[in-house]
Amino acid sequence: MMLLGGNRRIRLAVGSSAQDELHQERRDRAQKRGIVWLICLCLTLAVSGAAAGQARADEIDEYVMEQMRRQHIPGLSLAVLKDGKPVKLKGYGVANLELNVPTTPETVYKIGSLSKQFIAAGIMLLNKEGRIGLGAC
Repeated sequence: MMLLGGNRRIRLAVGSSAQDELHQERRDRAQKRGIVWLICLCLTLAVSGAAAGQARADEIDEYVMEQMRRQHIPGLSLAVLKDGKPVKLKGYGVANLELNVPTTPETVYKIGSLSKQFIAAGIMLLNKEGRIGLGAC
């Protein structure tokens, strides 16, 4: 931003850090949406026994790309397992919007607060199996 004062020009670096924070916040929200969506997709694929054949793989690619477009997800990594072995490992979109870094199956994501729900679900499953108790100490 330029301010004119008499014969002097004063350059102010206003808003760059606030703008950077806003962009980071948007990226974080998009990444969280992507992670939640990815988990749902993986569970759906695992339950349905998907990932058989190239035609099915192409359908998965089309579906993932369409959902990314509709939900404004910049990038995600997908792993489809069958009998515990990877059938499809693929990165979609970009991991870093500013540097246009492509996403790969090895991309590491910040999961933020998402892990709390999964830890709670795991604890409840262990409790249901009788492997742990929820009683007070």
